[in-house]
Amino acid sequence: MGWRSLEAWLIMLVILISSVVFIRTEKRHPHPMFDFSVFRIRSFSGALMV
Repeated sequence: MGWRSLEAWLIMLVILISSVVFIRTEKRHPHPMFDFSVFRIRSFSGALMV
C-alpha cells in the first residue's frame, strides 16, 4: 500500500468528485451551509493562508 496503489487513487478521486459536487450544490442553494463569499474578504483569506 502506498501512494501508487489503486486504493489510494480511488480515494483521492472520490474526494475530488465529492468536493466538486458539494461546492456546485452549495453555490446554487439559496441558503447554503457554507457561504463561499467569505473568501472574497482579504483578511479572512489571508488568515487561512498563514
